[in-house]
Amino acid sequence: MRGLCFYHLVYTGRASKLRKEDLTHEETRRLLDLIMSETKKMFTEGLKPEILTVDNHADGPIFT
Repeated sequence: MRGLCFYHLVYTGRASKLRKEDLTHEETRRLLDLIMSETKKMFTEGLKPEILTVDNHADGPIFT
């Protein structure tokens, strides 16, 4: 089985300074589109990957 876990960063305290280095909303969407496309390809090839996106509940509507 192949697996992927994509974590969205959650900034708190001093880590808030890292926001400027994070992906833009557009970059995040393109990455999620790529993850979905590659996941579909794996299923088409008969693989059964386990794909997780973590710490952003907004991903749910994108995947449906």
